[in-house]
Parts: sequence; C-alpha cells; structure tokens
Amino acid sequence: MHIYPIIIFIHYKSTKHIKEQGDPIYLRDKVTQRHSKEQFETAQKIEQEYSRYFTGVVQEGALSSICTQILATVNQEQSKALWIPACPL
Repeated sequence: MHIYPIIIFIHYKSTKHIKEQGDPIYLRDKVTQRHSKEQFETAQKIEQEYSRYFTGVVQEGALSSICTQILATVNQEQSKALWIPACPL
C-alpha cells in the first residue's frame, strides 16, 4: 500500500516555552520542569533523526495559534494532487 501521511512537527525553542504552554480548556494540569525538559529533549532527537519526513513544522505559540497552523497545513496538503500509477507495479 502507498500511504502518504501528513506529519506535522511542533517546534519549541526551549523548555520554558513548553512549561508555559497552557490552555484551561485543553491543558488543565501544569507541566513540571522535569517533564518539559524530557519533552524538549525527545523533540530535539525526533527533529534530528526524522525531519526529512516532516510535511510541515509549526512554530511555538498559543495553543489556538498552533491548532490554526496545523489546520492550515493539513488543508494545504489535502488540496494537493496525489499521483498514483494506473496499474500495479
């Protein structure tokens, strides 16, 4: 099967930005310093190893801004033509 997923990476500049990320509707619990550091380090490793597979990268910001950027990227990717062979290879 030829599956073409949309892979969007959310890029944060520091652990501080992850820790400060908050939205009373979606994120009710506060993120600890240790947890934000773990998330940041994991994200850096993922970005280094798999960035060639990313469809798009969303920059940090308010949660509503991130969601808007994700929606725009998905809409843009879904509007592209997907070329597939007429017969199996």
